[in-house]
Amino acid sequence: MTVSTTTARNVKSPNGSTTSFPFDFSFDADTELLVTRVVIATAVETPQVLTTDYTVTGGSGATGTIEMNVAPPGPALENLVIERATPKTQSTDYQPNDSFPAEVNETALDKLTRIEQETLDLVERSVKLKKNSTLAGPTIPDPEVDKVLVGKTTTEFENKKISDIDPSVTALPLSIANGGTNAATASAARTSLGLVIGTDVQADLDVPSQAEAEAGTATTERVWTAQRVKQAIVKLESGLPRSYLAGLTLSNGTDATNDIDTAVGEARSAADDSELNVAAAIGKQIDVTWAVGGTPGSPTGGLSSTLVPVTNDTWYHVILGLVSGTAEIGFDTSVTGANLVTDHSFTNTRRIGSVRRGTATNLGFTQVGDTFLLDDPPLDIDDADPGTSAVTRTLTVPLGVEVIATMNTSLRDTSPTAQSTVYLSSLDQNDEVPSIDSGPLGQDFKESGDASTMAFVETPTNTSSQIRSRISTSDAGISLKIVTMGWLDRRGRDD
Repeated sequence: MTVSTTTARNVKSPNGSTTSFPFDFSFDADTELLVTRVVIATAVETPQVLTTDYTVTGGSGATGTIEMNVAPPGPALENLVIERATPKTQSTDYQPNDSFPAEVNETALDKLTRIEQETLDLVERSVKLKKNSTLAGPTIPDPEVDKVLVGKTTTEFENKKISDIDPSVTALPLSIANGGTNAATASAARTSLGLVIGTDVQADLDVPSQAEAEAGTATTERVWTAQRVKQAIVKLESGLPRSYLAGLTLSNGTDATNDIDTAVGEARSAADDSELNVAAAIGKQIDVTWAVGGTPGSPTGGLSSTLVPVTNDTWYHVILGLVSGTAEIGFDTSVTGANLVTDHSFTNTRRIGSVRRGTATNLGFTQVGDTFLLDDPPLDIDDADPGTSAVTRTLTVPLGVEVIATMNTSLRDTSPTAQSTVYLSSLDQNDEVPSIDSGPLGQDFKESGDASTMAFVETPTNTSSQIRSRISTSDAGISLKIVTMGWLDRRGRDD
């Protein structure tokens, strides 16, 4: 055989699951191998025991594999060191006058080569003198705790504490010239350095409270500790974003005549200064003075006391706010809940919808997201011979806020007049004549003659619940009808 590799040691990097670790140097017997686990962070070494911790395959002059009984931790936690330790013995016995035993001689040479490789591996990892050193056999003592190795003579080393090497550098108290205070106490240090409390040194650290840090009310002149900065960041990351609203769906209550229910949900206040969380559904009566609490089926009063008694044919805004720190619902004619704030100490308010009080009953509706659908859509406009000029139309949609009205329209002609087009637009837009050929066109169109057409139209309103209508042709036989199906209400999401 030959020894074709020059290594006698492999360092492996376990991954936490692998148990087989092949190595690239030859060996004869399993007992010639040393296996050691080394913790990377602490350099603690743990020798492994053959059979107990691992087994070996290969050998008899070939390379092999270490099979660990348990996968070493990893990755980047431990190293597994596999090294060869060939016995330093010579067991070959040549007999006089025998023929030359080539195989036996080669085995002995292989063993010597392996021993030399192992010795070289140790030498290469040892502390060595430089090549031009003239020292021969310098004496080095055993290590001692908290001491360093220093030269005693040109051929001898000794262990010493750092303070024993140069007492002037590390003697306490350290002089001001050497970067110290020349004092053993804080009071003496201030005196030595000429510092006066309250003038040169702050007497007390003015650290903001956790509440101030989370609210962002602490001034920049105050001392922010790492803990307060972390608390402020955590609060910012956990808070609801500006204009946020989720859930809080409105519906007619058990007593559909007077009750309005609000589903669970959460929202950011209109002023972006508080989170409003409704953990359980709330039931409120629109015809009774506001009181705390209330659940669907067992509602409490919801109308601000200034507005009692409830008024027919009136829009009431559903206001979410805090009362003594608890999320509550109330009804107000003010979009900001001004009456609820004055009458019942609402704070941090947010409008989450609007409901219409008809004649002694609430209008029935269904809410789907931001869309409100009227159960019994009213015929708001029924205008015969409406003329060709712009007309402002009032619809059954919330008052005091801008929404997008959803409508069914009908354009009817009982006389053989020319073509006619109707154009419904926002009062924020220009007043333009509808046309079948050029902008703004229109939403509903009928050919000449006795005919009737219908269309579905969506148009933004103003805060007075109004839109504009205009027809290209009009006479006594033409009529325009508009039924309000409902409205789209963003409820402050875009503020």
